[in-house]
Amino acid sequence: MSLRKLQEALSAAMRAAKVPSSVAAKVLVVVDEASSRYKISSLQELFSMPEWYQWLFLIKGVVAPIARILRSEGYCNAVYYVVTALSMVDERIDAMIKEWIKERCSAGLDPCCSNPPCCNVQ
Repeated sequence: MSLRKLQEALSAAMRAAKVPSSVAAKVLVVVDEASSRYKISSLQELFSMPEWYQWLFLIKGVVAPIARILRSEGYCNAVYYVVTALSMVDERIDAMIKEWIKERCSAGLDPCCSNPPCCNVQ
C-alpha cells in the first residue's frame, strides 16, 4: 500500500469537483511534501506508527493544507470531495477525518460547518 492510493483518491476528488488542473497539481504536491517531511513512504508504514504520528501526517500534513489551498483558490466545494475520497481509502483515515471535522466544528473554526452546502463535511 503505497501513498499512491492517497494520490489516486485526491486525483479522483479533483476531477469530480471539476477543479482546474493548476489547482489540482497544488493539491497533489501536498502528499509528496508531507511524505517527505514525515518520512512516510506507504500507508502500511504510516499505520505502523503511533496514532499521534498518523494524525500529524494525515490531518496536519495532508487534509488541513489541502483544505486551505482549495478555500484560498475558491474551490471550497472541493473539500467535500477530498474528505469523501480520503475517507474511503481506509476506515482509520475516515475516523481521523471525522474527529478533525468534529473538533473544528465544535470550536467554530471551520466555515464549512456554518455553511454546509459549501463543503458538506458534517
